[in-house]
Amino acid sequence: MPTFCESQILASVLDNSRSLTLFYLHHAEGLDKSKTFTLGDFRSNSIHWIVAHLAWAENHLILHGVGNQELNVTWFDLFKLGAPPPDLSQFPSYEETFQTLNLVHQKALELLKTTPDETLNSANHVGIKFGAGDSKRIIIQHAIRHEGAHAGHLGWLLRMHGLKII
Repeated sequence: MPTFCESQILASVLDNSRSLTLFYLHHAEGLDKSKTFTLGDFRSNSIHWIVAHLAWAENHLILHGVGNQELNVTWFDLFKLGAPPPDLSQFPSYEETFQTLNLVHQKALELLKTTPDETLNSANHVGIKFGAGDSKRIIIQHAIRHEGAHAGHLGWLLRMHGLKII
């Protein structure tokens, strides 16, 4: 039975979380991915926004936070935490957004699979602190939670588009 180090296990869990996101995105084929929904005073994000935001987040949390590196993508700041919702005209194409999501994910997995376990307790490079601290381990765990939260959003958006997936 093969032995895996902790960073390889975390990479595997992150990749598994992405598989649920991709499951929902596969079912979004043919939908208007820029469509938002309004309920009372609440306006949802679109599928397109979530894809762009997930690309930004994995770049920020994993590539920058763990590896102190990042992809220089001009539109990332439009989709970062706390940014005002961008006008639809500012969005890159959905195809570019989806390709960037996949590129960032592959680079994040490569980084995590080669991250020595002994560095997981060291402080992350973006200065994010959660209740359990500011370690690289904690930021990786947050990236996994973050992916799952937005996969759930995608599931709800599909329902609002009229699809019943599960």
